[in-house]
Amino acid sequence: MTLFRLALRFQRTGIIAMSLVGAIGVIANALGFAQIVGDSLADRAAFAAQMELLGKQLSYLLPVPSHLDTLAGYLRWRWFGSVGLLFSFWALVSASAAGRGDEERGFVETWLASGVGRLRYLAARIVGFGLAAAVALAALAIATWIGAQLAKEPIAFGPLVLESVSLLGLALASYGIALLLAQLVTTRRGALGLAGVVLLALYFVNAAARVSDPSLLTRLSPFWYQEQNRPLLGEGLDPVATLALFAFALIFIVGSAVAFTGRDLGSSLLRGRSSPAHRVTQPSGNPLWRLPILSPIWQQRVWIAGWAAGLAVAAYFIVSLTKTIVDSMASGPPVMRLYLERAGLSGYSAFVGVIWFSILILLLSLYTVAQVAGWSADDAEGRLATILSAPVSRARVVLERLAALLLACAVVVAVTSVAAYLAASGQAIDLDVARFALASALILTVVFALGAAGHLLAAWRPRVAVIAISAVAVWSYFLQQLAPLFGWPDAIKNASLYALYGTPMSDVSWSGIAILVGIGVVGTVSSVRAMRTRDVGA
Repeated sequence: MTLFRLALRFQRTGIIAMSLVGAIGVIANALGFAQIVGDSLADRAAFAAQMELLGKQLSYLLPVPSHLDTLAGYLRWRWFGSVGLLFSFWALVSASAAGRGDEERGFVETWLASGVGRLRYLAARIVGFGLAAAVALAALAIATWIGAQLAKEPIAFGPLVLESVSLLGLALASYGIALLLAQLVTTRRGALGLAGVVLLALYFVNAAARVSDPSLLTRLSPFWYQEQNRPLLGEGLDPVATLALFAFALIFIVGSAVAFTGRDLGSSLLRGRSSPAHRVTQPSGNPLWRLPILSPIWQQRVWIAGWAAGLAVAAYFIVSLTKTIVDSMASGPPVMRLYLERAGLSGYSAFVGVIWFSILILLLSLYTVAQVAGWSADDAEGRLATILSAPVSRARVVLERLAALLLACAVVVAVTSVAAYLAASGQAIDLDVARFALASALILTVVFALGAAGHLLAAWRPRVAVIAISAVAVWSYFLQQLAPLFGWPDAIKNASLYALYGTPMSDVSWSGIAILVGIGVVGTVSSVRAMRTRDVGA
């Protein structure tokens, strides 16, 4: 039982984070639906028609909408359509920790030395994640029921339970896939990267099937099977699809167990033939390895290039839909037009400035959270101690990390901004080049504030840094989205880092930008102090 309790303890942060994110998201969407759907049947029908037209344009991101005149149908499209990806991401992180992270920290070797078998160890980690996911999904179901009560459109608890079962199957299937892929690499970062690429590919394979007939490749995506279940729409669970989800999980988990028991600790399952290596006695001639700031950029060049390419594609697609989305929302119910006015979406260029830049800020926040996770891992796994022994001062570590973060994000922003501008030009949307460039550059102030706050947490309490900075990002995103909808005062709205950024395409809030820079400076100075006063690894 000690091993099992430890496995549950490892999931504690994930349970809290997913429960809070799920609850906040579903309650916010339920209340938002009550605000914008209208009161009469005619208003509901008009709202559903307009939103279904919009939903079809966004089918590459969300499921095809249905029954949007009801709260259950709206929540299935607007929230449950994306929450499955969140649980898959959690499964990916947890599986990479179980498959590789525990080995890097020496936990697996310690337990095996104490007489615990490999299968027992792996089973404890798998069951621990399964129970943690079930708890988080139960919290989501309860929050959905509460949100429906607050919106005065109750949803029966039975369909919520069935929806949770479907999402649990998806989470376990994603966990099994990521756990098996972790056996093919030697580090946790490698496991995260490989499993992330595979799961995103499977997600987009399913997205392609929403606008075309399912192919054989589609049948290999657990996301496709999960979408066949529509309990919130009164259709219950699809028996074949549900069994396929849990069969996916079982097959990949068994494969992971076989691979784990058949390989050496610290090695990959795929061990090629060793070839004689050339003896190297001189350091690399690449000058980038010896230059401050550029050294970590060069080390992460593939990672940065992948982010830039992926976000550039997203920018082009989203901006290319601007006219369709704005025209659809503007011709909808009066409450939708009111929301457009409150959000500052009065035209095509304003839509690009508000919607695309808010999405870009959110995605860059995810990049920043990933960097904070890396900084915390460097502290826990001994890499920071190695860097400091070079010798390198602790202040230099802080400044170099934040400078590298800003430079990497500047590259990503530049590439995605070019893609967004080309898409707008292709749609005959006249963007002010100077303001568009300024809005793109000012995004870095948000990255600076969030990155400095994240580094302060990583230097002060590295074990809670990721969850804490993720909470800041989620809070900022939801507050920015909900404030215009409910007409909240600026005092509440400006508690969001994203709201402080404002809408530079129409009006630059220099006071908000100054606050963001101030947060970044204070966070940087405090990080240096925290690094100097705390022992590495403590």
